Amino acid sequence: MPSSDILLDPQILVVLLKHLSPGTIPYGDPDADSIALRHEKQKALARLARVCRAISEPSLDLLWRSIDDFRYLLRPFKSYDNRYSMFTDVVTEDEWTRFCEYGRRVRELRLSDVSKVHVSIWTVLTRWSLREPLLPSLERLVDFRVSSMSVCYAILFSSTIRHFGLVLEESANKTIVRMGIRIAQPLFSQLQSLSLHDRHDTYDKKAEAVRFWEMSHLRELRVQHEVALTRRMLEALAAFPHLSALYINIKQVDSMAGTKASPAFPSLRKLELVGLFGDIDAFLEAAPPPRVEEVSLHGHVKSDGGSKDITALLQKILPRLPPSTLRVISVECTTYERIQVDAAVTLGQLATFLDLTSITLAFRNNLQFPLADDCLSTHSKTWPQLRVFEVYAVPKVTSRRDDYGERGRSYGGYRSYTPIIHEIDYREHEKNKKEHEKNKKEPAPTIATIAAFVAAHSHLERFALPTLDLTAVPDIASVPHLNHGLRTLKFVSLADGVPLLPFVLTFDLLFPRLDLAAAEGDLKPGSSPDRAQQLLAMLLTVQAGRVGAYRTLQPDESTSDAAAAGHDEIIRLIGQEQPEEKGRVIGDGHGGHSHSGSYSRSRSRSADSEVPPRPDEPEVIERPSSPGSEW
Repeated sequence: MPSSDILLDPQILVVLLKHLSPGTIPYGDPDADSIALRHEKQKALARLARVCRAISEPSLDLLWRSIDDFRYLLRPFKSYDNRYSMFTDVVTEDEWTRFCEYGRRVRELRLSDVSKVHVSIWTVLTRWSLREPLLPSLERLVDFRVSSMSVCYAILFSSTIRHFGLVLEESANKTIVRMGIRIAQPLFSQLQSLSLHDRHDTYDKKAEAVRFWEMSHLRELRVQHEVALTRRMLEALAAFPHLSALYINIKQVDSMAGTKASPAFPSLRKLELVGLFGDIDAFLEAAPPPRVEEVSLHGHVKSDGGSKDITALLQKILPRLPPSTLRVISVECTTYERIQVDAAVTLGQLATFLDLTSITLAFRNNLQFPLADDCLSTHSKTWPQLRVFEVYAVPKVTSRRDDYGERGRSYGGYRSYTPIIHEIDYREHEKNKKEHEKNKKEPAPTIATIAAFVAAHSHLERFALPTLDLTAVPDIASVPHLNHGLRTLKFVSLADGVPLLPFVLTFDLLFPRLDLAAAEGDLKPGSSPDRAQQLLAMLLTVQAGRVGAYRTLQPDESTSDAAAAGHDEIIRLIGQEQPEEKGRVIGDGHGGHSHSGSYSRSRSRSADSEVPPRPDEPEVIERPSSPGSEW
């Protein structure tokens, strides 16, 4: 096929446009990284639309499909002033025709904050769109904020809207809220998904402004503000026949001891609950979803009474989930009290869900989750289909009352403040000597155990642990070449005082395909990465040099004898200590990856290609190495 006709091939064009697609506009507030990525893809689509007429139409369709801000819609008007968000001249017939050409392509719109849009904009748009909606093909309207100007937004309502995100601003009084909901009322009967966020103080609310539990036709429901669930509300939600995804922030649940909703979420596949662990347990006890596949629990405990044993609470909650259908589990715990969660018991509970593909455990603030080496080794083959295994135990961050510290020192009538940076506080750990001694007896996972765990899960893509045992320095000569497809490797914190280079070289041998783009920021001047970030930054530099000049992968190198080694064999190979010998070259025997005994790279050799040494570099003769081999 001629190069000029490549883009005209429908299959190639579909793949290209799919890669450049910004994706669906999500509910909630997007983060800066996702916004930047969407803008980059939209710029690429705009350039692609200018390549030729044949691909201009599909590119424009995708570019205008999702609009992240209402003001972006106004840019086709030549009379629109972006600085003041207003029209500075009369809108002509040609301008309106051009706008309609683009407006008919819009399927998704984030209304965002339009308080700065001049009122004349709405007046002009309403006058031009008297006969039909402003965006006749709109299907998803997100971040619709109820305010005194909500009556103007009615021109956006179309009979094609199926997904709606409603935000009740804190500044809007009860009268404005009632008026805004009355304007949006015609949409509710045609929706498939609804997102609600009432930003008013929960203590001032007498009742919910939107009776979401009566919309039994919904397929997806997100209630982002705190809700006091009554028995009637929970029973009504559990009876939704087509509800497949539910997110709800629980303030409290009425006592439903001894009662269960029937039927309970017959079509629910994705469930996300936020609130006290006790309320989450009450929700699942009253209405256990029988076919749920993905569960996310964001729980915390009361600081003034109630059970604080998170291990026991999880022991009650997890058995309420269906072991036959559950595939993804995410548990995030938050508390400001010093509590230790038993890792062995928690992972033992998760071991009953044999078909899990994703496990994410996050413990915030003072929570401790000491994952021992033996515990990780025990579950190295528990979940054969695992793709994500992430355990985060975030050390405590010192709180601050203001930006300049809790106290200031007085000098001659003036008060001087010392800025406080959020630093990791290890003093709480040092106070409890018994737990400290227990943790010393149960060391953190070693690099050998990690290698065995990852090797036992051929589909694993993301792996994260609280820390790594740096006392078990690996023997690089014995490291097998796994050639595993792991893409993400993370540690929350690493101890000081131990060189990281042996671990960097070992990880580079074990996982040569890591995606380390996020570590580029730690290499910039002025950055101050911690030890865990330093490990990834060093790994990025080693990987860059290897991929650029020293890496040779054969097509049939996806598996090797080392990759097929069992759990015990991998631990034996990496764990045995070998005396370091100067000048010895350590390789994997396949020519794909090698490091010297003094931690310097050597040239790769393969049976099919010979890379001659540089004129200023003495040639190194290499032979296949085996554990314990010596020159």
